[in-house]
Amino acid sequence: MNLHKSLGTWRSLYAIVMLAAVTPGIARAAIPPSERDVLVAIYNSAGGTGWGSQAGWLDVPGTECTWAGVGCDAAGEHVTNLSLDSNGLSGTLPPSLSGLPHLISFGASFNGFLTGSIPSLTGLTELESFAANFNQFDGTLPSLEGLVNLRSFSVFHNHLTGPIPALSGLVQLQSLQVSENQLSGPLPSLEGLGSLLYFIASSNQLSGDIPSLAGLTGLQTFDVSSNQLDGSIGSLQGLTNLHVFSAWGNHLTGNIPTLSGLTNLSDFEVFSNNLGGAVPDIDGLVNLQAFNVSDNQLTGALPSFSGMTNLVSFAASGNQLTGTIPTLSDLPNLELYLVGDNQLTGTIPAITGVPSLVWFAVNGNHLDGNLPSLEGMTNLELFLVGSNQLSGSIPLLDNLTHLEWFDVGSNQLTGNLPSLASLSSLTYFQARSNQLTGTVPPLAGLTNLQFYFVEGNQLVGSLPSLAGLVHLRMFRAGNNQFTGALPALPSPSVLEPGGSNVCPNNLDLVEAPAWDVITGNTPWYLPCTLIYSDGFDGDGPAGAQSKTAG
Repeated sequence: MNLHKSLGTWRSLYAIVMLAAVTPGIARAAIPPSERDVLVAIYNSAGGTGWGSQAGWLDVPGTECTWAGVGCDAAGEHVTNLSLDSNGLSGTLPPSLSGLPHLISFGASFNGFLTGSIPSLTGLTELESFAANFNQFDGTLPSLEGLVNLRSFSVFHNHLTGPIPALSGLVQLQSLQVSENQLSGPLPSLEGLGSLLYFIASSNQLSGDIPSLAGLTGLQTFDVSSNQLDGSIGSLQGLTNLHVFSAWGNHLTGNIPTLSGLTNLSDFEVFSNNLGGAVPDIDGLVNLQAFNVSDNQLTGALPSFSGMTNLVSFAASGNQLTGTIPTLSDLPNLELYLVGDNQLTGTIPAITGVPSLVWFAVNGNHLDGNLPSLEGMTNLELFLVGSNQLSGSIPLLDNLTHLEWFDVGSNQLTGNLPSLASLSSLTYFQARSNQLTGTVPPLAGLTNLQFYFVEGNQLVGSLPSLAGLVHLRMFRAGNNQFTGALPALPSPSVLEPGGSNVCPNNLDLVEAPAWDVITGNTPWYLPCTLIYSDGFDGDGPAGAQSKTAG
């Protein structure tokens, strides 16, 4: 073999290979010029020079399928995918994408600075997925008519206006997400959308009725919360795959439909409407985790919780519910139980068997009897039982290191105030308007405390030092039997002007300009020196007719 001839042959082959490597257009199929024109238009109108990834863009014809974010069919003849998510796009998109007739998926979400209208999708019969979430698009939604292969359409968190377009004929549609815009008008009919899994149109200005969900046997999530919808909630029967139903924050009326048979339901939220009738039976909904029907006009009794071992939150506050609170002893995962501001009677059941409990609120009812033990409730953050007819003493609060809000005010409680020494997270303590006696335990170390209310009791001794309580905003201890000097104030202080009181009490009457400010009285002890004919209410003097004591 001639060595020089062989070397020459290899050099020629190497040159051909390298030429192909550095010249992508060679031996490549080219997309039609009309498709390239759309890509170039997107680059130019959406600030392509500032994109995070722009490799290859505007290179010579025939290279388009190698451009960053561009995908083509196997033959490299047509653009099928555009993935431009989180890529720093700004400006606008071209008025139409119809020049990409073989487009299957388009994504331009999480760019933040894309404005203008969403392009027309007319003629994109192969389109399966369109996503342009978290941008600043305005204008109306494009027509979806004829997009027979569309499976997912998602444009949430923009500034879009106008109605949701008709969805008829979109038999492949599985997901429509248009939440967090300014859309108005009625919800579209969902009839015939047998493939629909997710319909999410929350946080808009939509009005009218909730459309029938009959026949949507695969539906998993239906969320139309925070709109202006009225009318009633239709039947949910047959929706055996439904996981989430959310219609809170509307103007819905009528009764809540039966939930029986919805064994996959995990989240049901219809709070803040005008719904009436009874709370539906939830017995047997073994996968239910969150249930919220608060702030309606519901009547009747609270439902049974038998077997609800997965239940995490239950809320039915702000209604007209009557009857007693059912047992809470077999709810190992329950974290939130909120049934305040109703007309419930009877006693508060034991809660020590609910080890995961974080929020417990039964305030504003007609409950009587003693407060439950809180021993071992180490996850408890909020405990609200104020404005009832409860009696007995306040339970020990030792080791409740996560407790932030504690309200037992406006009851008939007796005995002493508990020690708060271990409550390092405590923000709000309310025990006003009871019949408590004894002294106030020290508040030292409660560096997160903002509100402390114990007025309207029979407490004695001296007021506790407030030094070191640098986040304290209000301190109210009037209408007791305290004696001695004013307590030391925190430094720096954020106590609000006029937000505190220490009178009437039998305190030493000395000038204290800082206390003048925070009580809103000059001098601060003015209410302590008045003689009232009608007594006092919990917020301070009532029925004043008096003279200055001399």
